[in-house]
Amino acid sequence: MSEISVAVVTQGHAFHVRPFIDFFNSLNGVKAYVISIGDWLTASGIDDHPWYQETYSELPDFPHREVRDSFDVTLFYNLAYPEKLEGDTKAAVERLIELGKPIFVMHHALFNWDARWGKIIGLSKPRELRDEDYGGPLNGIWFGTFPVNVVKEHPAAKGLIDFEINDETYALPDCDDDCEVLLTTEKRTSMRTIAWTRTEGKSRIFCSELGHDWKAWQNPAFRTLVQNGIHWCAEKELV
Repeated sequence: MSEISVAVVTQGHAFHVRPFIDFFNSLNGVKAYVISIGDWLTASGIDDHPWYQETYSELPDFPHREVRDSFDVTLFYNLAYPEKLEGDTKAAVERLIELGKPIFVMHHALFNWDARWGKIIGLSKPRELRDEDYGGPLNGIWFGTFPVNVVKEHPAAKGLIDFEINDETYALPDCDDDCEVLLTTEKRTSMRTIAWTRTEGKSRIFCSELGHDWKAWQNPAFRTLVQNGIHWCAEKELV
C-alpha cells in the first residue's frame, strides 16, 4: 500500500520542531511534509523571484495549486485567529472542499479564521473562550493531565480505550450536532467533545482538540488517534 501524503501546515504558533517532525515520521503508512502556510499557498515560496514572475506571470496560481492538490490529506496545525478566511487562503481551502480533499484539524487550528472555517470544521457557534480559560497556563488552568473517554465505535477510534493525556485544553463550545463525536472529557477547562468527524461537501473532516506539544505527541493513544484519523481521512484501511 502506498504511503498517505500529508501536508502538515504550520505557522502563527511556536512548536517543538524536532519532536513534532519525529512524531509524524513515526506514523505507519504516512509521509508527512511539514510546511508553513505561506509556502503551502505558494507551494515553493519563490513567488517574488524574478524568474518566477517572468515564467508564471500569466498563470500565477497554477504551479502552486497543482502541488496543493497532490497531497492526500491536508493537516492544519497553524494558528490564524482572529484573521478572516479570505483571499488566496480562502480560495485554497475552498478548493480542497470542491475537490473532496480531506482536512485534518489539530489543536489550535480549531481557532483559525472566521465563521466559514467554523462551519467546515463543525464549530459554527462563536469560538470564544469561556471564563475557565482566563486563568492562564501559569496557573495550571490550561495544561495538565486529564481523562479522555472513547465514546463511539468508529474507524478513527480503532484500538483506543479510555486514556489519560497531558495536554492543553480549550473551553470552547462543543462541536455541532452533525458531527460524529469520538472522544469526550469531563475536565472543567475543556470543551466536552474533543475529537470528532464530519463531512463538508465530499470532504472528510477530522478534528482534535488534543495535540499541543511533545507531552501529547509522545502519548501512545494520541499517536493512535492521529494515525487512525489520517487513514480515515484518506479512506485507507490501516494494516
